[in-house]
Order: sequence, then C-alpha cells, then structure tokens
Amino acid sequence: HKFNYYDSIVVADINSNGIIHQESFKTIKLDDFRKYVPWKENIGGHKSIDEHIGYINYNNMSYSNLGKAIRNLKNKKYLILDCRGYNSSIANLRLIHFMGNSKIHFAKSYKPNLEYPGVFHNPILINANIPNVTSTYKGIVIVLIDGQAISAMESVLMAIEIRREDAVFIGSPTQGADGEQSLVILPGSIKIYFSGNNYQYPNGIQLQRIGIQPDIYIEKTINSLKTNEDTVLDYAIKYIDNLLSK
Repeated sequence: HKFNYYDSIVVADINSNGIIHQESFKTIKLDDFRKYVPWKENIGGHKSIDEHIGYINYNNMSYSNLGKAIRNLKNKKYLILDCRGYNSSIANLRLIHFMGNSKIHFAKSYKPNLEYPGVFHNPILINANIPNVTSTYKGIVIVLIDGQAISAMESVLMAIEIRREDAVFIGSPTQGADGEQSLVILPGSIKIYFSGNNYQYPNGIQLQRIGIQPDIYIEKTINSLKTNEDTVLDYAIKYIDNLLSK
C-alpha cells in the first residue's frame, strides 16, 4: 500500500508568549500546502525606495521584467537584490552579467563516474560569461538571502560573491542544495530527491549542506511574522541609510 503521508493527525506543543498548550493539526498534501506558501505567489518586481536606493525582488523574475528593472534602477547608488526564493530562468544569465561580466569561474561541479562508484570525473568550471547582454551595475549591491534560496538561485549568489567582492549579504544561510537533481523511487511510490553532482566554490569550499553565509545575520521574528513586517529588508534599508549619513 502507499505510504499515508497526508490526512493524518499531528499533535504539537505550542509555546505562545511563555504559555504552552497543545494543538492538533491535520496533515495535507504538498500540492495543497503550496497554495498557502506566500513566496510561491511572489513573482518578481522592482521599485525605487528613494533617490539613492533601488530594490529588485528577484524571486521568479522573468528576463523581460529584469530588463525593465535594470533600465529603471541602474543609476541608483545602492541596489537591494532580494534573492530569498528561487529562480531558474534565463534571467539568471542577464543578472550575472549585470553584476559584472567576468571570466573568473564562480563554481565547479563534479559529476560521479557511474562505472566506478565513489570516483568523480574532472570538475566542470562554471563562469556564465556572456558578453553584450546588458550594462554592468556601477553602484553598491546589498543582497538579501535566507533558506528559501536554493539550487539555481545559489549559483546566482555564488556568481555575485565572486564578481562583486564589495557586495554585502544580509539575512540567514541559504539552503545549501545546489547541484543536479536526481530522483529515486522507493517501494510505496515514495520519491526521494538528492543532489547528483558535487557543487563547490572554485577554491574547493563546500556549498552543499552549508549554504551561502550572510555577512550580517538577520532573520524574521515571530512578532514580525505576526505583523507582516520584513525585518531583513528593513535592516538593509537602515544599513544603507547609515552609510549615506557618513
């Protein structure tokens, strides 16, 4: 029989302002859960925060919308790039170029040798160097990250780290799950996905299971979630305002 992973009851202890009580929850299918996850509906956009600061929400942003954002914000002194999410579109190449067209490799990937388990082929060096796509941003980049940044988005972030050494990463560590996705189906039609390639920085530093680490650690709090405040973005704006006041 198939593993009953939904339509069950889970009992949890809830700590609400120091008062502990029990609640029962009915589990649901993952597809049903996704409609309640706010970032799934958060399709990228951009705005001018003030005369000095531009903001790009890069989550699921399309190639054409990124082009509009670049045209409108390229002259801002500071650019907040919100990468707290996922993007696997062709827009990634355009954004990497916007951050700096460099021939320096930002990652390397090892593919396993299936004939000799435990042995890997020589690494593939990755730089995504594409000329004449868009102009390079001249200002200072502030990047927002958290555990929702995963896979292809982490590749983009690695490229930004290499091409923009002055970029400041604010938030919490990314998922640490970059690499080609492989699927194994277990008895009971249980699907398990894992990273099929070893994905590293050019100097051999591990990304998988570690993630990209922020320069300034900030995360949302329970109170900020209750009030729908974005403490990470708010901190980034205050951080820039402090730089402007010096």
